[in-house]
Amino acid sequence: MLPNILTLLWGDYVTEAEKASIRVAYSDECFEFWLLLHFCYNESRIPRDQLPIKLTTHISRCPGNESLVYSKTLDDATFNLLFERLETAIKNAETLLEKYQTRESDRFPEIRYPVNPDDASPVTTVHLLAKELRKLREDA
Repeated sequence: MLPNILTLLWGDYVTEAEKASIRVAYSDECFEFWLLLHFCYNESRIPRDQLPIKLTTHISRCPGNESLVYSKTLDDATFNLLFERLETAIKNAETLLEKYQTRESDRFPEIRYPVNPDDASPVTTVHLLAKELRKLREDA
């Protein structure tokens, strides 16, 4: 029997996905937090509406990108800038995840999730997806 999705907490969604052999990549507060980690380490909660402003500030400080403004529809220049900084983002996300008590995934022992994703914020596991995609690209 499937659980009532309206009564689940975020951590329950992660657990239910694992039971179905689905790996979960998420960012709390939002995806833009993952993008911010490409530029700096951050463990402070930043309101969702402030993240685009912070991203624009970091992007515009990069040589040759002074006029770029962050938009959810990434242009090529912003995408390339983020791609060049992928290793920084992965390292920052791993460091941040270590801040929280984590548990090994039942189905995916190489993955560690916060013990209580509902209390872990800010946090992201998008770096796990990025690493997996990079591995697939290298194997191709």
